[in-house]
Amino acid sequence: MHQTPKQVWAHRNQLTEYQVWVAYRVAVRQLSLYHEGKKHDSSCRKPAACQGRKETMEHIFWECSCAQACWVKLIQQWTGEAWEPQNIESFQLSCANRKAPPVTPSLVEKMQKTYPDDIKHIILEWKRIWHILCTICLTSLWTQRNRVVFQQAQVTEDSSATEFWGTAMRQLRALGKRECRQPETQLRGTHLLLCLRVLEQKPREHPRQRVSPEQPLDLQEEPALLTRLRKYQTASRR
Repeated sequence: MHQTPKQVWAHRNQLTEYQVWVAYRVAVRQLSLYHEGKKHDSSCRKPAACQGRKETMEHIFWECSCAQACWVKLIQQWTGEAWEPQNIESFQLSCANRKAPPVTPSLVEKMQKTYPDDIKHIILEWKRIWHILCTICLTSLWTQRNRVVFQQAQVTEDSSATEFWGTAMRQLRALGKRECRQPETQLRGTHLLLCLRVLEQKPREHPRQRVSPEQPLDLQEEPALLTRLRKYQTASRR
């Protein structure tokens, strides 16, 4: 991970302490992979597809089929487009350093149509979401690995991705609601919650297709709400 310790720990209360700890340990390569059975079998214990594959940090957090399933889920939902595991190599650095890649033009166009007066803030929130999602993904992969190794839990590609995504959405939603309750972060929290509506939409398949008219964003009231919130914040600072 191409980040300084200061960058890793600067989470502004949007991540848990354990998530920040895991991200830091991954960055400095100081996670202990030791367990009693490792001296007899150092292979990955998670899915059957990884039997015989040596367990390394690279394997746990990227090469393992469970890791690939989680990253594919993250990339698909964030870009709004369907991806296969063999096609996500270009995202590896962005996943590792948790720095958002460029937002896809089709997604910018969709957000521009929905939030024309707030597109700058929406894009900033979208990039913040990437950072949070990547951190949660790393933590989920590590906790799943430990359950398999120390508790003999069963994990599949589907269950791994489902667990990660469920945790991510609950945490992002809770963060948005918490920020909405504070005057100084109310507008940001509102932007985050609006972004989650887009994040939860089903990714479109390749080749590129038009967004179905049967699945509108249905967010007509939000621009007016954002206008009222901006006026409120301006008045509260006086």
